[in-house]
Amino acid sequence: MAAQAGNCGDPTPTIAADCAALADVVSAEDNLRTASTVSLVSAAVGIAGGAVLYFALPPSSSTYSRPGAIRVTPTVGPTSAGWTVAGAF
Repeated sequence: MAAQAGNCGDPTPTIAADCAALADVVSAEDNLRTASTVSLVSAAVGIAGGAVLYFALPPSSSTYSRPGAIRVTPTVGPTSAGWTVAGAF
């Protein structure tokens, strides 16, 4: 496409339609590239978040009152979000 695009800088009337079609294809390619990047980053964040939750949260059969237990809880508020870490001695 790059070789073809070189003739579209100052297109003659006979190739103007081809240049417009080429510009549409390039634009569609850019949109798909952006969508794939956003999807990949979203998937990576989801996998990382799942791994953090899997390894940070205790099994459901454990109790929080045992000595040395650590509890990690997600917190969400109207103007903030984060994690709360609590433990027992």
